[in-house]
Order: sequence, then structure tokens, then C-alpha cells
Amino acid sequence: MVARRVAELGGLAPGLSLERARDRLWTLNSVQVWTLLTETLGWSPQEYAEWIGEQMCAAILGPSAR
Repeated sequence: MVARRVAELGGLAPGLSLERARDRLWTLNSVQVWTLLTETLGWSPQEYAEWIGEQMCAAILGPSAR
């Protein structure tokens, strides 16, 4: 849903397909990433929230949308 909306608004990175944008967001949003960073490596929920937002934007947005 998010990737589709970003694509509709013309915000995807050049050359990035909707499917690949979806895959990137889905991977970053996985419970495994949350568990690794917060439970295994000791990140706080706030650290995770800040980092994941930055990474999701960097993963799919074109330069003009950041």
C-alpha cells in the first residue's frame, strides 16, 4: 500500500519498480529485523523507530522526495 502510494505520487527512486519498492519495505519491516536490533543488539524502540524511518525513505524514495 505504501509503495503503491509513493509510486502514484511519482516519488519512487528512478528505475525502481513498484514490486522492488514493496520488497524493500516488506524486508525492512520484518519482525526479524526488529528482533535482531532491539532484542539481540539492545537498540531502544526509539533508536529503532528513527533508524527504520530513515532506511525506508532511503530504500525507495527518489532524491526529490526525500
